[in-house]
Order: sequence, then structure tokens, then C-alpha cells
Amino acid sequence: MKVASFNIQKFGKTKLSDPFVLKTLVKIVSRYDIIVILEVVDSSGDAVDKFLEKLNGSNKSNHYTKKISTRLGRGNYKEQFMFLYRDNLVDLVGSYQYADNQPGDEDAFAREPYVLRFKCHGTVMKDLVLIPVHTKPEDSVKELDELYDVFEDVKKKWKTDNIMILGDFNADGSYVSKKEMQKIRIRSDKNFHWLIDDDEDTTANTKNDNTYDRIVVYGDDMLDAVVPNSATPFNFQKAYKIKDEDALKVSDHYPVEVELKQLQKRKRKWSSMKFRRNTVFPSSYATCLYRHQVSGPVQWNLHRTYCTQQQSPKDEQSKMTAVKERTASALTYAGELGRQWGRNSVRTATATVNYWWGKYEEFVGLNEVRDAQSQVTEGEKAFMIARGIVREAHGSLEALQVRLKEVRDRLDRVSREEAHYLELATLEHKLLQEERRLRTAYENAEEAEREKFALFSAAVRESHEKERTRAERTKNWSIIGSVLGTVIGVMGSTYVNRVRLQELKSLLLEAQKGPVSLQEAIKIQASMHKTQQDELGNLIESLRAAVKGGVEDVKAVKPAFAPPRTPAFPVVPPSTPSVSEEAIKEILQHSQRAQGLIEDLKPQLEHLEENVGKVETELQAVKMSLQSRPVEKPVIQTRDTKLLVCDTEIVIQGLDETEKRLEAQINKTSLYNTVLTCAAFAVTVPVLFVMLRGS
Repeated sequence: MKVASFNIQKFGKTKLSDPFVLKTLVKIVSRYDIIVILEVVDSSGDAVDKFLEKLNGSNKSNHYTKKISTRLGRGNYKEQFMFLYRDNLVDLVGSYQYADNQPGDEDAFAREPYVLRFKCHGTVMKDLVLIPVHTKPEDSVKELDELYDVFEDVKKKWKTDNIMILGDFNADGSYVSKKEMQKIRIRSDKNFHWLIDDDEDTTANTKNDNTYDRIVVYGDDMLDAVVPNSATPFNFQKAYKIKDEDALKVSDHYPVEVELKQLQKRKRKWSSMKFRRNTVFPSSYATCLYRHQVSGPVQWNLHRTYCTQQQSPKDEQSKMTAVKERTASALTYAGELGRQWGRNSVRTATATVNYWWGKYEEFVGLNEVRDAQSQVTEGEKAFMIARGIVREAHGSLEALQVRLKEVRDRLDRVSREEAHYLELATLEHKLLQEERRLRTAYENAEEAEREKFALFSAAVRESHEKERTRAERTKNWSIIGSVLGTVIGVMGSTYVNRVRLQELKSLLLEAQKGPVSLQEAIKIQASMHKTQQDELGNLIESLRAAVKGGVEDVKAVKPAFAPPRTPAFPVVPPSTPSVSEEAIKEILQHSQRAQGLIEDLKPQLEHLEENVGKVETELQAVKMSLQSRPVEKPVIQTRDTKLLVCDTEIVIQGLDETEKRLEAQINKTSLYNTVLTCAAFAVTVPVLFVMLRGS
């Protein structure tokens, strides 16, 4: 596993805008499993995200994850430490920003180290702590010496000494001499091993060959975990055959790298065999015996006997054991794969949430406010330091003035002729010179205090201005959001009302179609009823005619039944039937015929009664259906009179009038909503313009 440090000169949007530089950097970083990139000046984070996307696009099988520090630096110029590591080979188990606040030695680092702790999967050294360094060139000696305190702090915090310090030390050339190098504690302590030699050239600049970038490990365990002679700068200019000017576009430093030892795969252990003369070796797959004879120190004679192939019970047992081991290893691998997938999923989700949260903070302006607040903190710290220096200078000056006053008092009491007078005069002269020096230092300290206070006040004002700007921006976006929400609400309500009116219109059309079909059904039933009435009337007329004909016949026969007059002479009865008998017979025949007609009429009357009952039932059902639809009741009504159900033309006219009225209402509502929206825009846009221009 390769670990590296690379000082990419001003790593930001400008550098990554060059396709050649971006492609070269991706190619260089892809060589390493863990790399810390120095001098990241991308305040927005867009360049970092773009580079990570390109890097993962070129390394689909080995996904990279980033871990980046806050922006570090004393003045307006800020940098960040960025770690990129392959999350399938190492796990990030801890990180923290070193607090540079030791009593009496505050603010020793211009860029405080950002310490990370990894758990490595396939290396001899499982636990690895990385401390990145980018010293300020003028303060390299002090910052390199302070790294020992950082080492002690990490060792105390995490109870480990598997520590690697790497980065741009600026430990060469005019910044750090050989004599000053020996005073640095991580150099003089023999437990720290500097892996990059002092004669290595770590710069891409052809004008010098300084060894600025270094890798230092602590302890023999860490040294043993490093592949020998693997620590070296990577000359990408020579490896990729790049011109000098193109190489300087990439960076003015070479990356420094080191390789950690991998775990050795388990090999099958074979039992050691001692060869003797006339030794017989049994074969595991056959019952063959091989006899080796040693004749002398060099010559060997081999005697072989042939035998049949035979399976040994031990081999079967060993095969079963091997199958069990393979199954257990497969299950272990599957479990490890699942855990790795879970960790990657959680890591991806966390990275996504952090990315969008960072975008939100950038959009709202929290990053600017946070930077301004950090500048206020730094300005306050610098002001307090300057104030302490003023107090110290003032105290020294007051003490010197007290001493000078004592010397002058003694001079006043001593005669000029005495030898002691000359000593006191010399001492007074020295004290006056010291007083002048201290007064100058005090005045310089006061001037520095005023400058620091001015910077502190400017930082406070800038912080307040950034906070006010953020509040104004939040208020403006809130107003814009409210107006947009109102407009969207009006448009949505307009759309919903229009949809509802369209649905009501369709319901009216359906209601208009409904009564027509109902009237047709009523007309059919009425025609059937009329037909049946006509048939019944015809039957009654026929019955009435038949009965009337029978009565007339009876009347015609009535005179035959008149009482006979008493004749003067006796009447002789006739021998033929009388006329009355014939009339009675005919009446009986007509009665029988009328009764037969009535008997024939009974089924038809019953059928007619059933049809009339059905018609009445259907009319009741229609009436109930009309009464159960209260919504449509006003549709088939006018303002003054109620419409009869059977009056189809009046119902259709009422529906047409209602449709026209609803259409006019829809057009009126749409017009009102359009006018309201236009008025809202016309009022809101000038107000927003005035507010935004003022802010």
C-alpha cells in the first residue's frame, strides 16, 4: 500500500480549469492508496468535488473518499489539508484538528496539522496515524520543532505511536541550515526516522534541488513496516515525459511516497524431512515406496518399485477438512464483503449529506460568516498577544525607571571626587541607554497593539457586515419564496377551480342527456298504456254491443208473454213449439255467448291490470330517482315555476341556460385570476428590485 504527500501549488479552480493539468493530477494521484494534498485554496469546494469525481471516474474498481480540514492560515490567505484514500483498503477511524494553544507558545503553526487515523486491511501495520505538515518558510525551524509536541499530543490522545509525519517541511536551503536542523527535536531524537534523504530533489523547479518535502516515521515497528528503499520523490516530469513549463503548471513540487509492507499469504507448510541413507518415503497417493541411497557426499542412487494406485483414508479426511475450510473462508469473505458494502453505503450517504449541507451553507452564506468569525478570533488572539507584549514592555520600562531613580539618588548622595561616583555615572549611562531601548520597544509594541486592534476592529466590522448581508440575503430569499409561493398558490387554485368547473360542466351535460332518455322511456310506457287502454275499450265496446243486442232480442220477444185473453170459445193448443220457447232459447244462447266472451276477457283484464301495475311501479321508481338527486333539482327548475318531468323541451331549455351561465362564470373567474396575478407581479417586481439594489 502506497502513502504519499503532494504539495500541489495553489490547488483550486484555476489550476483544474486546464485539462492537461487535471488529467496529469488524476494520473499521479491514482498511483496511491492514501495521499494528503497540501495547499488547497478552493474556498467553495467545487474544484475539490470536480477532481474527486474525475478521480473516481478513472478508478471505478477502487473508490476514493475525501477528508478535508477547515481553512487554515493567519491572514487572508487560507489553505486546507485534503486526504484522499481508497475506502476498500483502509477505514478512517478518527480525525481531529490540533489545538495550537500551549501556554506560552500559542499560535506556533501558521497552518495547524490536521491529524487522521486509519485502520489498514492488507498491511502489516494495522493502525496508522498521519500528521500532515506545511510549514511557513520563515518559521520552518520553530514549526518543525513544535511537531514533537504534536506527536506527544497524538500519542496521549490515541494511545499509539504508529505515527507518520509527512508534507512540505521547507527543511532545506535558506530556510533551515544544518546547524538549525540538529536543534529540531524530531531530528535529534533517534526514534524518529527520516525516510527521504537530504540529497533528494523534491522540487520540479530546475533552479534548485532542495529537499523540502519529507516523510518521517516513529519507532522501529513503523520502520519495519516500510518496504526498504521505497521512500522517494516521484519525478512525474521524467515519468510522463513532460516539458519543464508544463510540469510547473502541474506543481513546483514532486510528490513524496512510501510503501507499506503487505501481509503475506498463507502458504502450505510442509514438514521438514531429513534424508538419510536407505530412507524409504511413502507416497500419499499410492502404495509406492521410493528408496534413496546416498553413496558419498554427491552421488544419489534412486530405486523405484511399481505399485497400484490407491486412495488413502487420510486423504479423504484432508479433503473434507479442505472443503470445510474453503466453505468457512467463503462465508467469512461474504460477511466481510457485506460489512464493507454497508460501510461504503453509510460513507456514501454521509458524503452526499455533507455535500448538500455544504452547498446549503454556501448558498445561505454561512461559510462567509464562519470565515469572518475565524478572522475575528485570529484578530482577537493577535491583539491579546500584542497587548501582552505591551504590558511586558511597560513593566520592564517601569522597573528600569525605578532602578534608574535609585542610581540617581545614590549619585546625588555621592561626591564627584569619590571613585564610586564614576561607577554610578557609568551605570546611569547604561541604564539610560537601556531605558531608551525599552522605551522604543514599548512604543513599537504600542504601535503594533494599535495595528492589531485596528485589524481586530476591521475583522469585527467585516463579520458584522457579513452577518448583516447573510440576514438580508435570507430575508430577500424569504420574500421571494413567499411571493413565488403566493403566485404558485393562486395559479394552482385557478387551475383547480377551472378543473372543477369543467367537471361540473360535464356533469351538466350528462344531466342534460339523462332526462331525454328518461322521457323516451316514459313515452314508450305511455304509448304501451294507451295501446292497452284502446284494446280494453274495444273489448268493452264489443261486450257492450253484445249485451245490447241480447236485450233488444228480449224486448222483441216480450209481447209473446202477455196474458191471453179469455176466448169466447175454447182454444185448441197447437201441436208445434211456441214462440216464447224459441225466444228463451235464443236468450240463453246469447247469455252463454256473453258469458264465454266475459270468460275470454278475464285473462286479458288480468294481463292489463299487471301491465298497469308495472307502469305504476316504474313511475314510482322514476319519481324516487328524481327525488334522490337533489343536486339536479335546481337544474330542471326555473326561478318561478317547477317543471314537470315529462316536459322534455322545458328541461332542455333550462339545462342550456344553466350551461351558458356556468360558462360565463368560468370566463369571469379566469379573467379575475389573471388580473390578480399580473397585479401581484407588477407590484412585487419593483419592490424586490429596490430591496435588492439597496442591499
